[in-house]
Amino acid sequence: MVSKAIYAAWFGIHFFLVTAVCLAGIFSLIAKSSTILPSACEKSAREAELIVSWLLAKQAVASNPIRQGIATYLHAAGIQAGYSFFAPNVPSQHRLTLELFYDDGRV
Repeated sequence: MVSKAIYAAWFGIHFFLVTAVCLAGIFSLIAKSSTILPSACEKSAREAELIVSWLLAKQAVASNPIRQGIATYLHAAGIQAGYSFFAPNVPSQHRLTLELFYDDGRV
């Protein structure tokens, strides 16, 4: 019975941290005007980003053991970057072109 409570608590902590990291990334993108949302959302996004970074102890001193513990867990679990890490702003001017050159000179 105790182990189920521990598993449930650990799941809750892990899910909270995953959500906080993802929200921090999303709020960061909104605050930098990297989305299609209106510029009126930028101030609120900056404030929300500060709140989330406080929850993740990023505002604490680097030697703070709580900050170090959270950062260590995030890195060990592989959730330190969130989903905004994956191509938030893919530039349209870059294109990959594949050309096949045949022996007879055709392209």
